[in-house]
Amino acid sequence: MSKRRKRSNLAGRHPLLQRGREDEWRDWPNLPTALVDDIADRLLSHDVAEYIRLRAACKEWRRCTADPREGRNHLDPRFRPRRWIMLSNRTDGDGRRFLNLSTGASARVDLPE
Repeated sequence: MSKRRKRSNLAGRHPLLQRGREDEWRDWPNLPTALVDDIADRLLSHDVAEYIRLRAACKEWRRCTADPREGRNHLDPRFRPRRWIMLSNRTDGDGRRFLNLSTGASARVDLPE
């Protein structure tokens, strides 16, 4: 079966095909590496949490971006959280609630004494 025909069969139900039109197909996992790098750099300029969300979205994107936990990357200041404040000393147990002043995101983090 040809690629064109296979896409036509998917047109009515595949989420990446909008309104069932073949010309609406988007191959997100296979974006050029340079483009993924540009997006990753822009996200890192705001906060590492957005960068980690990008890496979590797609196996291919994770493969072509630097892992903040590997090698010397943990020393790279781009991979440090920025503009987070702690809202309270305690929530449940050892948990603390944090707020990102740039994005408005919040997170509960376990921080043992």
